[in-house]
Amino acid sequence: MNENIPKKRSVLVRFITADPYLIGDFFNYIGGTMRWLFGKITRIFKNKPKFEFKEYINGPKNPDYYDQMGHGLNNILIGILTFLTLIIPLIKIIFD
Repeated sequence: MNENIPKKRSVLVRFITADPYLIGDFFNYIGGTMRWLFGKITRIFKNKPKFEFKEYINGPKNPDYYDQMGHGLNNILIGILTFLTLIIPLIKIIFD
């Protein structure tokens, strides 16, 4: 095995070592989950094909897809918005 190829680290190891990408991954999964839930519900009513959860996180399975970073950015922005929407009212309830 080639030692120069970096291995993908687990989330726990990345958390312990304070990896800066962990925050982005956290919001990516929150945003991807929200998009997946919204897509699941709307695609049932519109009778459109459904996507897998992995496709909401990583992008479509299509190998020649032109926008690899778009899904991650959308997920992070939606994740931050969802997080703030849930946390700010909770902070107000706790500290008021």
